[in-house]
Amino acid sequence: MHRGETSLLVNFAAVPVTAPFAGDPLLTWEPTTTRDGATVVPAHSFVVIDRSAGGGTSPTPCC
Repeated sequence: MHRGETSLLVNFAAVPVTAPFAGDPLLTWEPTTTRDGATVVPAHSFVVIDRSAGGGTSPTPCC
């Protein structure tokens, strides 16, 4: 979910997933990693990121 430059990334899977954008973590359940402009979200976790300072690509709004 995205609001302005803030994104909520949620991973319900049993394995880590990579989102194609990065930013400064504001709130996390488990530590996340950022590499090559992408954010890796651990299994069964979430992260709220501020994309304004983190680079990467801006996501396309879903609605």
